[in-house]
Formats: sequence, C-alpha cells, structure tokens
Amino acid sequence: MVESLEVLLENSLCRQSRQLCRQVAIMVIKFVAKSSISEQLYERKDPLKLIIMSATIRVEDFTDNPRLFKDPPLLIQLNSRQYRVQVHFDLHTPEDYVEASYNKVCKIHNRLPAGAILVFLTGEKEVQRLCKLLREAFPFKNKATKCVEEEEVPSDSAVPAKVGRKKKKSAAEQSDSFCSLPPDINLDDYSVEPLNTEELQHQQSDNENDDSNEIIAKKVFENASPLYVLPLYSILPFKEQEKVFKPPPEGSRLCVVATNVAETSITIPGLKYVVDSGKVKSKVYNNTGGGISKFEIVWCSKASANQRAGRCGRTEGGHCYRLYSSAVFENEFPDFLLPEIQRIPVDDVLLQMKALGIDRVVEFPFPSPPDKESLKAAEKRLVILGALQNLEKEQGYKDPEKREYSAKVTALGKAMSRFPLSPRYAKMLLLAYKNKCVPYIAAIVCALTVPDLFLASSTTTENEEGEEVVKVTKEGIKRIGTGNSVQLGDVMVLLRAVALYENAKNRVKFCIRNGIRHKAMVEIHKMSIQLLKEMNRAFPDAAVIEDMKLSPPDDEMVDTIRKIVTSCFIDQIARKVPHDEAKGEKALKNAYRCLECDELVFIHPSSTQFERLPDYVTYNELSHTSKFYMKGVVEVDVEWLPAFAPDLCNLNAPREDPPPLYDSSKDKMFCYMDGTFGPLDWELPLVHLEMPKGIHRYTWFAYFFLDGQICPAIKNYRKDLLALPSVILKSWARLQPRTRYFLQAVVERDVDSRESLKEVWKKDPKFLLREFWEWLPSSKYFEVELNWPPKM
Repeated sequence: MVESLEVLLENSLCRQSRQLCRQVAIMVIKFVAKSSISEQLYERKDPLKLIIMSATIRVEDFTDNPRLFKDPPLLIQLNSRQYRVQVHFDLHTPEDYVEASYNKVCKIHNRLPAGAILVFLTGEKEVQRLCKLLREAFPFKNKATKCVEEEEVPSDSAVPAKVGRKKKKSAAEQSDSFCSLPPDINLDDYSVEPLNTEELQHQQSDNENDDSNEIIAKKVFENASPLYVLPLYSILPFKEQEKVFKPPPEGSRLCVVATNVAETSITIPGLKYVVDSGKVKSKVYNNTGGGISKFEIVWCSKASANQRAGRCGRTEGGHCYRLYSSAVFENEFPDFLLPEIQRIPVDDVLLQMKALGIDRVVEFPFPSPPDKESLKAAEKRLVILGALQNLEKEQGYKDPEKREYSAKVTALGKAMSRFPLSPRYAKMLLLAYKNKCVPYIAAIVCALTVPDLFLASSTTTENEEGEEVVKVTKEGIKRIGTGNSVQLGDVMVLLRAVALYENAKNRVKFCIRNGIRHKAMVEIHKMSIQLLKEMNRAFPDAAVIEDMKLSPPDDEMVDTIRKIVTSCFIDQIARKVPHDEAKGEKALKNAYRCLECDELVFIHPSSTQFERLPDYVTYNELSHTSKFYMKGVVEVDVEWLPAFAPDLCNLNAPREDPPPLYDSSKDKMFCYMDGTFGPLDWELPLVHLEMPKGIHRYTWFAYFFLDGQICPAIKNYRKDLLALPSVILKSWARLQPRTRYFLQAVVERDVDSRESLKEVWKKDPKFLLREFWEWLPSSKYFEVELNWPPKM
C-alpha cells in the first residue's frame, strides 16, 4: 500500500489531486512523511488532497494536531445503513469467558428464533475448544454431515477438561424443528428498524440470574436442533474461512466462533446474534530491545466492542450479548486500543524516515507519536546494524543532547530502506547479494516473517511444583530436521521446509504429512518470488533466477548463511551460563543470559538446539510466558563477535605475540586480540581479525612501511636505517623526534593502508619524504628524493 502511494505521488502527481487511504497507523505516517518533504507539492497550483477512512480511527489524533495540520482537516462522518441492534450486558463478569460463551450460545440456540450466531474469543485454541463443546452438545443426526463437520477440527486442537462436556444425542432424541422456542419469547421484540451504530442500546440481559455461569443441564438440549459450528481465525485455510458465508445444512443453525478477525469488513448472511467475550489477545513487545514479546489477553476497546456488536446489524436486526457488566465496560475498557506504532518496535519506520532526510524523527508531527525511549532503542539497534551513523565517534556530536535522536542514515541504511522489510531482514538480503546466496536468504527471510509455519509444535503444562513444562507434541520440525547442517539450527529447518515444499510433487500432502500450514507455505512462496524480483530490480547484475527450486547448500554455503544471520541479529546474542556458575543451582540448569534481558532465558523445547545447548547462540524472537524462551535459534562462533559488532566489544591492544601481519593481497592488517563483549563483559578468546581503527593501527602501518612491506622499494634502505623499524612500536617511541614526526604525519592524513597512501601521494608527492629522511643518514637524502614516492 505504501509503495503504491509513493508511486502515485512520484509518477502521477500532475494528474492525481487526491489520494484515498484506508489503512491509517504507520502507512499514513510514511505517506505524510513522503509528501511533506516533496517539493513537487509546493510547486503545484492545486494541493494534494489526502482522504483517510477508518471505522475505528482516533479522530482527535488528526483534528487536534496543529503540528500535523495547520488548519483542522474536514471531518465527515458517514453512517452506513444499519439495522437495530440491542446490546445486553451481563449482571456479573464471569472469570471463564469461554465457559460463559458456551452457556450463552446454548441458551440462544434453545430459546431464541432462527438466526446465525457469532462468538468472539481470543485465539485459535479457545476457538477450537468451544467448537468441540458445541458440536458435542448439538450433534447432527446425519452421520455424513457429522463427519464433514468433524474434519474441520484440526488434530492438534485440545479441549481442557475444565468445562463440562455434553454427550452426543441420538437421532431419536433430537427434534425435527429448527429451534424449540419457550412460550415466553415475544418475537415482536426483535426490531428491524435502521439504527446508527454509535447509538446502540445498552440494556441488561433478560433472565441473567446467578445461574448464568453454570453448565446448563442436559435436559435443555433434548429437543434442540443441530448446530453447524465453524471456526474462523487468521491462519485458518481460505477454503475453511469461506464456509462461514455459505448457508448451513438444512435444519441446522450456523454458529461461527471467531477471533477479532471477524470484527470489521465481514458480513455473515443471516447473522442475528453476537456473543462478545470482550477479550482480545494482544502481542506486546518490549520496545527498548531484546526482541522480547509476549501475548496478553486484555479487554478490547469500546470502539472494537461496538464493531463487534455491529456485525449482527448488517442484514437484519439483531442482539449482542456482552459477557461482562456495563460497569466493567464503562470503567475498564479503553476508548481505543493503543496505536500500533506505540505497541511495536519502530525500527523500520525510523529507518524509512531517516532515509527520506528526516534526521530528527523525534520532532516529526506524528498523529500518534511513539514513545521517546522506543525511538532511542530503535536508533541504537540501527546503529549496531550499520544503518545509522555512530555519533559517539563523530567529532561534532560530543554533546549528548545533540547526539540523541540525530544519527544520519548511512549508505548501507539507504540501501536497506529500499526493501519493505524489517531492517534486519533487509540487511540479510544485501549481504546475500554480496555473498551470492540470494535465493537461500530470501527463503529464510520469508519463512521468518510468516508466523506459525508448523502446526502446534508444543504444548505447555504445569508440574506438581507449579513449574512450566513445555513438551513438543508434533514431529513436523523433527521430521524436516537440519540434516548435516545442525549448527544452522532452526533456520536450517525453515530452509529445508521451503526447499522440500518447492520440490514436492503434491505440496498439500507434503504439508499434511509434516504438520505444516499449507497457507503459510503458499504465502512464503509468493513473498519469495516477490523478493527475488525486487533484488533483480535493485541489482540487475545479480541475475537471480526467479524460482524457488533450491538445491541443498554445501558446508561452505551453510557457514556463509550462519554468518549472515549472526551479523544481522548480533544484538540478540545469548551465552550459556558457564558450568561452574550453574553447578548446584537448579534454576541455572540449561539457562542462558542475553544482552538486553536481565532475566535468564532458555532455548524453546521445539528448537533443534534444545538438546545441543551451544555455548553461544543468536535468536530471532524471545517469547515470554512463565519463562523467557528463545525461538529461531542458530549457533554462533564466538570468534565472529568482534568482527560483526566491534561497537559492542571492548578490545584490548593488539597482541605482539603472535605479532600482527600485513596481507599485501588484501591490503589489510590482521592481528590477535582479546577483550570482552557486551554490557555483561563476556570474555572473548584470542581472535584473529582485521586491526581496528585507532592509534595502534597507525603505529603498525608505520612499522610495515619502514619494514618495506607496504612499498617493496623501501627494503633497499633497510640496512641504512638509523634505528630498527620495531622501535616505533615501543611505548617510549614518541619521545624520539623521528618516530613522533612519522606517526604524526600518518595520523593527520589518516593513512593506514596502501590505497590510502596512494591517494595522498596523488595530491602531495612529497608526503612522508622529510619524515623518512629522519630515519636515514644525510648521505641518502638526495637519492631518496630522486626516487620519491617509491614504487609499490
């Protein structure tokens, strides 16, 4: 959507005078940012008109934001045709809303006239639990219909024993009538008059006494007709989702049990009753870092509750039964849910805006401004990824107030912003292009982006001591496995799953056999092809074949992929608690510590690394239940950390034993160093890496120059030197004029390689001549001057 808006702005601005936006949140922010800095807008005679449409938007964020709009924008409210909806509240708010939903549906089906029922719950497991209960309570007489219905329940769905289950009735026990109505129901109460959705009637439910939360007696269902129960949630296959729009079998009533995906933009034919639990499952992120997320079940907003009630007023009048009291609704429900930009990490938004030239994003007139700490954490992560400048090293930003929020985008960050992905994944694609492994990384990126690839890979229970126990219940992950590439861990499982799927003759059967969501694999396939096309547009020389038929990667390629993953998740590194520290401490067994989380973390039991327990790992996500679990785990070689994240390392001076070396073929200096990594000061072993920037780099360059390794012609004068080249490495070297002058010249012109020396000599051919004279007897001055600069 964002890309289409930008294309319209850039290519059709002369012809397009207004743009329609249906999605608000981050997309409008990106579009407004794009529009606000486009000079074309100010050159036009007629201004661009931006029309924003939403059913649940917080209007005040736009109308009362003078920084965003100098003149308050025109507000138009369009009230669509809506039949009368009666809203009923419970006298008491039940603790178990699934059980309360079950009771309410049973009452509606047994006592109220014909009409479909829509129930709102929070997640797939709750939806499947209620579906199974209702199917057992109101079974079909026809075995064929029953079998079709049972096929819709996934094999991994589970129904806790907490809620009482109803035994299926025999065909003789069921009534032929569609619905048995008690004599006290007045059909005239169900109005079909149009009603504004914002003027819903708030009434107390009829007959809601103390027994409303009890399991209904079996005798109530003796004369009940069958209930055609269908689930509806986001990861349900499309064909299964379509069933809710088709008529139910003859003689039955349709009951749809859904998550909040059914709140908006959906009209179920014949829907007359809505049962609203008032709950929503929300994914909460720790915006300050660590990749920590957890699911919380909270009250939905008043706007969402009204949207839910409006589902039953689309084709005829209806009733909405809210399983909570009016006091809870008025006092505990927020008017609106927190905007997405305030709930999730804003790394991609920040990078996009920096790439557009907005350096001080914190001062941008957001409709719903993100938290400043969230912006600061996002900027820190982007600096580590190399997408933004590290202002702590810049000369003009010593003042912390000027430095904060002011980092500018780098060339790498500009390239990353081209892709509509998380900055981490965008960098993975760029590194894949450099290392010629784009198809593999494209498959991995898409597989990491699409959630819930494997069906219910684990289940969580509690032992006698109250501790959480997670058991792997599906063997899909283990069936796919990692092959010989065990160090690539969970990422290799995803890569193998995509490769095997693409090469399978019958892809649907492959998914069923391995416990994989076919809908997810189709999405991964489409996204992968799209990314390959985008890579070809961005880098025509890449010549990537737009096909996902992947051959097994060899050991060298696996190592390359592992390095790419590590470099892009370098701030999400975890180290296993050392054996000496964990000895005798049960809580520390198999535990890890990570950079951004003070709590102990553990590898998720569904991970292929769960039994291996490598010393160092990187993870894609940190999920918080009763423990912190790492998912998407890949083993990391500790020697890579200084190379991929020098800003997170506190390295000691280069070791003189073994001494640094100059590689003339690469024009680079390499050395052995040790030190610590991260804020927890994890000790690093002695590692061999390119010499980092600093005085030691200039000093060793001076040594290699005097030793004749930079310019071979200098070797001719080595026997004439007044001191050994190694003198320049001594701690007291600066006390001598010859060493002090030479180092000062190299540092001032930032010369630390053969190429940088060549560039300086192009501008100043006499550079280092006088400094080199200090190392020679005067009899050699004329000869050296004639041959200066020396040949390389």
